[in-house]
Amino acid sequence: MAYDLHGSWDRTLGHNSPLYSREGETSAVAQLNQDWGVTYWLSNGAPPEKIMLGIATYGRTFLTYNGNQMGDWALGPGRQGTFTEEAGFLAYYEICHTSRMAGPASGTLKHSGTLRLLPNRMGGYDDVDSITIKKYIKSTWSRGRYVWAIDMDDFRGTCGNVSNPLLRTIREYPSK
Repeated sequence: MAYDLHGSWDRTLGHNSPLYSREGETSAVAQLNQDWGVTYWLSNGAPPEKIMLGIATYGRTFLTYNGNQMGDWALGPGRQGTFTEEAGFLAYYEICHTSRMAGPASGTLKHSGTLRLLPNRMGGYDDVDSITIKKYIKSTWSRGRYVWAIDMDDFRGTCGNVSNPLLRTIREYPSK
């Protein structure tokens, strides 16, 4: 499971499913990323064909006092999704529909603060661009990857004229 690595239970802002650690992270917090987890299992003898990387089709939101940078203080969970109905949790289709995204994670979420993809972490939530970057999965593990959950992708294609953009991108990088 390579998601839910950060969320509203943390005291600081952090990405849900980061590929790498953020500059300045130390100790156990620096280990909360996908690359560290897979490297750990492989270096301790786990066979590559038994490792699968979990990719989230949702994101985590935070309530903040006065900041929107990773590492800033978090006060608790952000707003709940219209359909997911859980504070601090938005399905990908809620994220992209709310922000009217037309590409990489950028822009402003209405009533929710800044939405951004930080290059050194490769994802606060996974989108087409971050999943494309994570294509190294194909060359690293024989088993590939799985998602949680397929129904949180943009299954109607309301955000970019194509249905299930995340699942389609994952499918473009088949397992060995």
